[in-house]
Amino acid sequence: MKLIRVCIILLVMGSCKTMPFQPESYTQNYLVIGDGGGYTGLETSHFFTVGGDVFKHYGRDTTYQKILKIKQQIVKQAIGSIEQLDLMDYEFQNPGNVYKFLSMNINGRSNKVVWGSSEEKVNPAIANIYRLLNESLQNDK
Repeated sequence: MKLIRVCIILLVMGSCKTMPFQPESYTQNYLVIGDGGGYTGLETSHFFTVGGDVFKHYGRDTTYQKILKIKQQIVKQAIGSIEQLDLMDYEFQNPGNVYKFLSMNINGRSNKVVWGSSEEKVNPAIANIYRLLNESLQNDK
């Protein structure tokens, strides 16, 4: 009898698959940083959940891979700065050949800021938030 129970449990557990992460179905606040362009035109992005989970997306791949978990405080600090500085209304779309971006989805509102190496500079607060999140990828590996 125990053997049958164990087999059933293993069968059920084996048939359960972890659903891949799908940003479009994520309903909480989140931030995405990334870069792209250049010779290949491919884009790399990192999706930061408010809980500190970080998912990576590269190029034409359709999946997001969980790569690490950072301190929730980092994401909350970045979101707090965006709200305090009213950056959800900041408009800047100047990508150039090689570009960086910060996408924000906070309290049901979204905005995407894109900048490159042109003479026109992005708001320093945006660049600092990008740098904070990018450095968290290096520090928590």
